[in-house]
Amino acid sequence: MIEARIRGELAADPVHRATREGNPYVTAALRVPAGAESMLVTVAVFDAAGSEQVATLRKGMWIDAIGTLEVVAWTGRDGERRCGWRLSARDVSTVHRTRFQRDVAAVRASDAQRMPRRPRTQPPPGDARWLDA
Repeated sequence: MIEARIRGELAADPVHRATREGNPYVTAALRVPAGAESMLVTVAVFDAAGSEQVATLRKGMWIDAIGTLEVVAWTGRDGERRCGWRLSARDVSTVHRTRFQRDVAAVRASDAQRMPRRPRTQPPPGDARWLDA
């Protein structure tokens, strides 16, 4: 198993499913850029809170997903054996939210470099009110 973070576009609306035991989960097909082409990765979310969040997403939205990536094999309807990728996600977020958080952090870091903090006990330079008479 591989711990991975992937980013891609939802190829279809998420689908509600249930395990054999009756536990609900949500799956989504994610189109992930891979060089000049793209590949499909199935994202499965078993956590109740995460499933509710993924269920609100729609086709065409870009998301980040973090979890365990594994190769899965199955037999297609035509009888051929096929392989693909499945990510059992523990965290899913929209790319907009992720980019916004990263941009805010970058702005705060650049502001901190441009304007170093001065101790409150030190007067601003050239302030006549603080000069000794």
